[in-house]
Amino acid sequence: MGIEKNLSDYNDYVFKDGKLVGEFEQMYQKASVTPWRQDEARGRWFNQVSVAIVGRALEDKAVKDILEVNCGIGFFLSNFLEMGINLTGTDISPTAISQAKQKFPNINFFVDDIRCKKNRDVYGMVLVSSLFWYIFDHIDIVLDNLAELVMPNGYLFVVECFPLLDKQFIGKEVIPDPDALVTYLSESFETVVDGRIMRSEYPNDGPIFYWLGRKK
Repeated sequence: MGIEKNLSDYNDYVFKDGKLVGEFEQMYQKASVTPWRQDEARGRWFNQVSVAIVGRALEDKAVKDILEVNCGIGFFLSNFLEMGINLTGTDISPTAISQAKQKFPNINFFVDDIRCKKNRDVYGMVLVSSLFWYIFDHIDIVLDNLAELVMPNGYLFVVECFPLLDKQFIGKEVIPDPDALVTYLSESFETVVDGRIMRSEYPNDGPIFYWLGRKK
């Protein structure tokens, strides 16, 4: 049974009572604010770190296109509109994709569920922002799908906000810390950048994990 649909807190559509709810479509339809404050967060310093690391990969002129998986409304992907490369975003929520198309008409968006196995196009670079806490129970197939999305010698960029690592959190049995996630990612990619940053303004959060890998 789904949760009540009159909630104002978007987080309750994702996690509730210590469990993963994952009602992302309902969240985008019903939440009273933009989920994860995507609009406001685009310019924050910790998101600009992500932009800078992606820019490191874009120094490779073989990268002609970018795909963002779990793109939401497309705010992060829009940072690269001036780069002169093809941009594509996918999300599981049709409402999120509809909003993204309206807001950023120069970016190609379509609905996709990265947990499903199917034939997909390949890209020079794939971006994954805040995905793994929502798919940890499908992590093996998701990692396979991400690897298949990246062209040979292409790049995968991952950014994840970890909870405090000494506390219990949903998915900890699968991804207890950034090193565990690196172990998963390293099966198909060589590490180019590995960064972990603590934010003093968020003392109740763990590290942000920034990672860039090149396909083996």
